[in-house]
Amino acid sequence: MIARRDPEAGQDSPADDCALDLLCDLDESLWIYEDARRADPNAFRNAIRQSDHVNELRRVLYRLHHTLVEWEAETLAT
Repeated sequence: MIARRDPEAGQDSPADDCALDLLCDLDESLWIYEDARRADPNAFRNAIRQSDHVNELRRVLYRLHHTLVEWEAETLAT
């Protein structure tokens, strides 16, 4: 789970809150998926349109990678 910053350590900005919300939502979504797929009928091997789902996940991962690259660039620029 994504840890929130200790309030005693300093105050987060709205941008920190936004980034944490994104990370928490992504993390929670993955946990929900992991829980759901434990039931055998939900296992990916049972999907009829596997290649469609792989392509869509590739698109989402590309967007996440693009976000990561932007965040890293901004971190290095500061």
